[in-house]
Amino acid sequence: MSSSIGVFSLGGTFWRNKNTTFANGSKCGTALVNSARYRAGSYFYIHLSIGIALNTVVVQPIDSIERSAIEEQIHRLITAIERYSTELILKKNGLYNEKTCDLIELPAELVCHLYSNCINWKSGNERLKQMALVEQLADANHLNNLAQIQENLVMTWLIADKVEDAYVVDPNDTMGNCDLDIGMKSTDENEIFLIPFFDVSVDRIVYVLKQVTTEKIMQNLISYLRRDASTVPGGFRTIVRAACVLLRAYSDEQLKKFHYDRLKVCIDLDAVLYGRLLDLAHLDIPVDTFRRQEKSVVVRSLVAPGARWTPQLAFLVASLIVDNDIEDCILVETVLNRLQAAQRREMFITLLTFCRQEKKLHRVKNLAMLWARGIDWSLTRFEHVSEALRDEFERWFYFAISCPIEGGRSFDSIRNILRARNYVVAAYLIGVVGSFTQKCSSLDFATVNPERELVFKWVTSANDRVLTNV
Repeated sequence: MSSSIGVFSLGGTFWRNKNTTFANGSKCGTALVNSARYRAGSYFYIHLSIGIALNTVVVQPIDSIERSAIEEQIHRLITAIERYSTELILKKNGLYNEKTCDLIELPAELVCHLYSNCINWKSGNERLKQMALVEQLADANHLNNLAQIQENLVMTWLIADKVEDAYVVDPNDTMGNCDLDIGMKSTDENEIFLIPFFDVSVDRIVYVLKQVTTEKIMQNLISYLRRDASTVPGGFRTIVRAACVLLRAYSDEQLKKFHYDRLKVCIDLDAVLYGRLLDLAHLDIPVDTFRRQEKSVVVRSLVAPGARWTPQLAFLVASLIVDNDIEDCILVETVLNRLQAAQRREMFITLLTFCRQEKKLHRVKNLAMLWARGIDWSLTRFEHVSEALRDEFERWFYFAISCPIEGGRSFDSIRNILRARNYVVAAYLIGVVGSFTQKCSSLDFATVNPERELVFKWVTSANDRVLTNV
């Protein structure tokens, strides 16, 4: 065999021709490729493919040494095609940057990076397009373990970054409190966090799980709900996230394979959340024992004379009252006063809302004064009611007038706040609500400034109808 071998460099800008003549007269060689010349387009990819084709077509049988040389050549060409295809796909989709460039030779890490940082999980069309792009890159790099990569990503995403926070949620959040700013919630940050059911941290897990057919992950998720939070990486956050994924990603039919269903998920989630509150209140009550006990009995034992009240205990008791419909006026009044003293505003408002819903609790002592205090807390947060905050301000006004009993003089502070902001009509309405069994004086519209007045949507609609009729 005679051969003429020139420079061969996949990483350089220029390959020389390599022609090999075997003893039997057959020839095999690579095409002359100038990578600098073709790197801007798909010609480079075509020429690499031709190189593979030429190396695999041999007229006569060859010996093992010659075959080894050709196989090595083919392997190097395939690697070059994978790298260039990856670069081309990234550039065409606007994802070629310093980070992705560094990961071109590490396709598995590149896939993880794209899943974690380059997909808009909240946009359906973009998500489908970007996930298809990741699969295209996996195919271009002959990644046969994409499913395993996806499984590993899911389990990595499942682990929460923080372990010290609890998730508690009010499922009857009629006030839209999830939109309030952090200032409202700062005093409750140790107890209240909304369940991340539609959070992007759960979205990406759910959508990637749809690409994975294995049931192993579902079994792992179920096991998290049955473990003690202290043994789970990420603690309660991880367990709550696992529950959200189970509820969103799997049907009852799928869960039944492991003798589970969505109702059991919710029951276990409830126990997990209360387990967190028990920990915060430093109560040594096993969760299993807590689940079996009658909740009204638990509440009365927690507030027995001599009990050491803490903000966390008040929050726990309030949660039990609302979740279990405990209609005890004296108990509710005590807890409201404790929440007020601890400035647990969110749960304070939630318990007031519960009092409005339960007619028996309308007899809670000083309910009007407590109601007014909740509104004072809320309205005084707004130094200036901009257009962006007007809807929120209006929601709190509606909450004020939803008090189930007469506000009386307790509502004077609310009326004064509204008058100070030149909301004359709103202040007048508060006066009506405060004494709706007494005759009210007529409103002097000369004192109303339409440009500064808090204009309610129903007022605007009424004016529009009047103008239409005219």
